[in-house]
Amino acid sequence: MRFFLIIAVLLIVMMPALAQAQIRCAPHAAIVEVLLRKHQETIVGIGLEQGGHTVLELFTSPKGSWTIVETNMMGLSCATRAGDNWTPVLITPRPEQKPDRDVG
Repeated sequence: MRFFLIIAVLLIVMMPALAQAQIRCAPHAAIVEVLLRKHQETIVGIGLEQGGHTVLELFTSPKGSWTIVETNMMGLSCATRAGDNWTPVLITPRPEQKPDRDVG
């Protein structure tokens, strides 16, 4: 009996962490709407997974929150990662160097 009581208490204590760890999946438009409405996040980047079966999208907000959304070939989108303190990094391209000309 004591064993079951300990398990029950552990489950109650761990439940919020388990809920946060769940991956949220829905149609793409629904996820985009929730990210915009609840978190003010908009898409800032997109890429194709190396195997070519999954599209990855990065959504960020001015407040620093971020979410990675993965969409599979069947069209199912899942918010797989999220966090805070996103800081954009601006990379300035180097000016192109002109080849040296040999003036004879």
